[in-house]
Amino acid sequence: MNQSMESILQYFDEKELKYYVLQHPNKAGQELIRIRFRGKNINSIRLHLIVNSKGTNLAVRIWSIAKIPDLEKQSAIYPLLNEQNLDYRWYRFVLDQDNEISAFADAVITPDTAGAIAHELVIRGVQIVEDVYPFFMKAIGED
Repeated sequence: MNQSMESILQYFDEKELKYYVLQHPNKAGQELIRIRFRGKNINSIRLHLIVNSKGTNLAVRIWSIAKIPDLEKQSAIYPLLNEQNLDYRWYRFVLDQDNEISAFADAVITPDTAGAIAHELVIRGVQIVEDVYPFFMKAIGED
């Protein structure tokens, strides 16, 4: 386990944040953590934190925020995704090949900064997804 990953886990333990270490490390040498939150607007928010093998990059992925049921609804989603990307600078929203909306954040880290940065991105990610989820549901007609 690299020092940045150790720093993140120690910080999360100090903050009493529950997490699950998926692998250490995977075939690419990446360390993976999963965190799950329950929201008011969205039933479950699952965050995946990926630390590269050198411990210098952190990727936070929130996959499958919402599923777009058909091509007709996609036209309503793209302008909304662009709007959210302008409003929320910490995370960017995408519509992936499975017609699901996901959110991504990336950061440069060191062992000294990894814990605080990871925690901040997790908290911001949960808040942002909570904020935007109702807009996505309304755009696809499921509000």
